[in-house]
Amino acid sequence: MLVALDPSLALVAPLLPSALVCPGALRALMATASELPPVASGAALECRLGSSERVDLVMAVSGHAGGHRALLRRRGELVSPVWRRVLDFCAEWARPGSLLGVEVPAVWLEFDVVGERHAPPPLVFPCVDRHMFGARPPGETDEAHRAACAQVITRALPLLLGSELDPAVDAALARCVALLPQRAHVSYLGPLAPRGREAIRLGAALPSGAISGYLDRIGWPGPTRQAEEAASMLAPYASRISVQLDVGADVLPILGLEIECTPGDRSFAPLLDALSARGLCTPAKREALPLWPREAQVALPNHRWPSRINGWLSLKLVVRPDEPPEAKVYLGFAPSLPLFG
Repeated sequence: MLVALDPSLALVAPLLPSALVCPGALRALMATASELPPVASGAALECRLGSSERVDLVMAVSGHAGGHRALLRRRGELVSPVWRRVLDFCAEWARPGSLLGVEVPAVWLEFDVVGERHAPPPLVFPCVDRHMFGARPPGETDEAHRAACAQVITRALPLLLGSELDPAVDAALARCVALLPQRAHVSYLGPLAPRGREAIRLGAALPSGAISGYLDRIGWPGPTRQAEEAASMLAPYASRISVQLDVGADVLPILGLEIECTPGDRSFAPLLDALSARGLCTPAKREALPLWPREAQVALPNHRWPSRINGWLSLKLVVRPDEPPEAKVYLGFAPSLPLFG
């Protein structure tokens, strides 16, 4: 099911707690969404839990739903250099039997929303785990997944960069993948060039108890104590934590740690209280977080019957040198196809 984000966002707007998405932020999101092609299978709003009111937009494009082909049909409208590289990626992604078609189930397009202006170029993060949205076969080995991931890196990044990957960056990425612990797997990757950074973001899901050892092995140069504290805050609430690294010729000192939460689940209340007590989450946002629903009924455009919106939520802590950690939350939503359309 592919939908346009601006009318979908307008329908979801009454569900958004104003403490998390203030009216000004919602207007900026709508301005960005109105310029995006109608190819979304879901979306997420990236909200800062501190005093910042900025909210960014993330759009999911599903290969299974034909999002890649829908994007290609918009070739005449998407003419910026970044979008042209996205379309180059989609052309191969949509080709039956291609490496990208087999290994990439979806792509995340992230838009940095700053004020009510034209939509910025997207950051493009292909999911490189073919089992991301389903059960992982018990017989699949870590080595098989990492070999497939290495192939995707070799093919996908040159398409998205418009040039060959720097050998030093390629070597650093390969090292980060090779040193992953057992039962860890790469989730996504993508270039940060639209932000003016010559680095690749790499996301991997690790057992929560394996993070410190992994950061040591790859020589992560950031504030180790803050990273350990952030991991220890999240570990009681998830058996696996998404570790997000920025990789240039060396691993860079910024780190994201993210867990999935069930909307409305009261077991996460102590974590929210701890974030609030540390000044990482304002009291108003702490009270607003449990209001995001797990599901709701909304009437989507051009549908006679209401659709169910499935809500999801994830929480991220970002660690940087010489700064306190930053807490963020992603308010996710995806429509389900109505019975009679």
